[in-house]
Amino acid sequence: MTTQNPTDQGKRNKKVQDMGWEHLEHPPYSPDLSPSNFYLFRALEHWLRGKKFRTIEEMRQSLTEFFDSKDRDWYRRGIAKLEEQWQKVIESGGEYFDY
Repeated sequence: MTTQNPTDQGKRNKKVQDMGWEHLEHPPYSPDLSPSNFYLFRALEHWLRGKKFRTIEEMRQSLTEFFDSKDRDWYRRGIAKLEEQWQKVIESGGEYFDY
């Protein structure tokens, strides 16, 4: 378990305030908003659905094909969609909502 230095936390809070940002409280982990679960792993799950691998090499080849099939814009869209999801959470006051 890591403890925060109160001085460091105060410096971060001041920097956030100086930049005009708003500090939002949030749970330490939310599977609905985790970047990897939200976009990358969802797509990977669809890619792997129904596939059976006989060897580690077959699995590696399939994963290589998956990542090779994604261009930079795909990752950019994922980041933009995550931002939209976070905004929905803010607007809903942290309450659950359907996608």
